[in-house]
Amino acid sequence: MRMKRTATVVAAIGLSSLAFVGCSSNAESNPSASPSESAKVVATVYGQAVPPNAPGQVLTQYAVTIPPGAAIAAHEHPGQQIGRITAGDLTYTIDKGTLTIFEGTAAPGQEVPSRTVTGPTTITLSAGTTIAEADGMVHNAKNNGTGPVEITLSILTPVGDPLSVPITLPTPSATPSASAS
Repeated sequence: MRMKRTATVVAAIGLSSLAFVGCSSNAESNPSASPSESAKVVATVYGQAVPPNAPGQVLTQYAVTIPPGAAIAAHEHPGQQIGRITAGDLTYTIDKGTLTIFEGTAAPGQEVPSRTVTGPTTITLSAGTTIAEADGMVHNAKNNGTGPVEITLSILTPVGDPLSVPITLPTPSATPSASAS
């Protein structure tokens, strides 16, 4: 029973990592892009555990590397996620929902000062910034810099759910032009 449950968790995590493989980069729209432009977003799972105090949930720690020019399409997470930008500057768009940004650090047992940002809005998250994304917050991101953006994340999700779920955002409708009479 324990082996089957672990295999299910590992399979779910492996499949959910594929959501990041579909992230856009210049290579998809420009086959002659340079090597730095053709790099893809890479997600690497470091470990996962089924916490005994969170039945039906799996805790996953992973990292995402976003090369220069690459983007992560609009998505949401099926659980609470916390992450820290460890390198680079990330252009981060909140399409729907509220992001918590932690400012500074605190001693164990103390609360880290934080602020919230509600979308729709675009902000820049720099190395050293820690964020919390709530279940259902729709967001996307892009690396407009010259070096990679690296993020270390931990997420608590229902067993079997992916780490992220792609979201199709409505396209802005064209404004009818005024006709000359």
